[in-house]
Amino acid sequence: MPVIFGINPVLEALESKQPFDKIYLQLGKKSPVISKIFKLAKAQKIPVVQADRRKLEQLTEKGKHQGVAALLAPLYYIGLEDLVDKIQK
Repeated sequence: MPVIFGINPVLEALESKQPFDKIYLQLGKKSPVISKIFKLAKAQKIPVVQADRRKLEQLTEKGKHQGVAALLAPLYYIGLEDLVDKIQK
């Protein structure tokens, strides 16, 4: 699953209504933006998990996560021929 991390990328994805699988917030990390991320996630019914720093580093391959990481929902693609068949049925 694709992972995005960092306060601004996750916030922008939430505001644009990207489909998420789950959002991870670092235990004990607090800021107005992290609170906003939490509130938007709850409003969109996205599961929020409290995680320790090691879990976030594992998810982001030690990227600069700023205490926030998110798993995006997988996107499924369908071929043009299959789409046409589905529409005709």
